[in-house]
Amino acid sequence: MQVFFDTYEQARVGTTVLMQLLKRFGLAFHVSATPTGKSKSVCLFVPAHNRRWEDGDTRSIPVGDVGFISCVRCQKFLSSMINWDLSNDRELQCRSGSFMGKVRRFARFLKNKSLSIALRKQVARVCVDSSMMYGLESLALSETDFKFLQQKRGHLLLKLFNINRYAMRYMHVS
Repeated sequence: MQVFFDTYEQARVGTTVLMQLLKRFGLAFHVSATPTGKSKSVCLFVPAHNRRWEDGDTRSIPVGDVGFISCVRCQKFLSSMINWDLSNDRELQCRSGSFMGKVRRFARFLKNKSLSIALRKQVARVCVDSSMMYGLESLALSETDFKFLQQKRGHLLLKLFNINRYAMRYMHVS
């Protein structure tokens, strides 16, 4: 669940009220006992335009007499990474890391010449490509973001067609 507040004071009062409301339904916040401790419930501070994260009030938020909710720079929500500056950098890095891990995991299968190229393409599309491309329609990608994703996808194609760096450099295969 996400709740939005405009100021630190609103967040302090609002989280206490929200905690009391959730307690009536038998639910609870996961808070830390100390202001510097980690809490499962977090507050993501998003500064105004042309401001920095450091400029804002990012102290831990006291929640009644129960504990504190810490402020974080990024938050995972519905399998996406939301950054304090609302950029896609961290999200794309996580997706590309997962994608490259799957490329390495399926590398022997993708290089197997005894299997038809159609089968290898289908496995690459379903098992590997989906890890990076799923949910991208919700992101506003810039030209550099799109090039970054295409570069990572190029690694998959190199594995699929058994092209190594030697062939690319000296035999001019791309």
